[in-house]
Amino acid sequence: MTLIPSWPDLACMALQIFLIFIIARVLLSWFRFDPNGIMATVTGFIYVVTDFAIQPLRRVLPAPRIGAVSFDFSALIVILAVQLLMRYIC
Repeated sequence: MTLIPSWPDLACMALQIFLIFIIARVLLSWFRFDPNGIMATVTGFIYVVTDFAIQPLRRVLPAPRIGAVSFDFSALIVILAVQLLMRYIC
């Protein structure tokens, strides 16, 4: 038994953490926070960590509108892609 994890184990852990950040981003997007509060800082960090995967999809895939509500499927697509990658690697 080695103390240093192999690269697939590290990749799986990184993907799991990234998946948690994506889900947290989706959940936190439903709430408004005080711009000077700690939750705004946490939310900003999560957005910075996940923007590289979500923003390109938002540019390519516009959010469909139903009345006054628009549905953003970019996070769902990223979650599915990460799940597929985890199935292949892990």
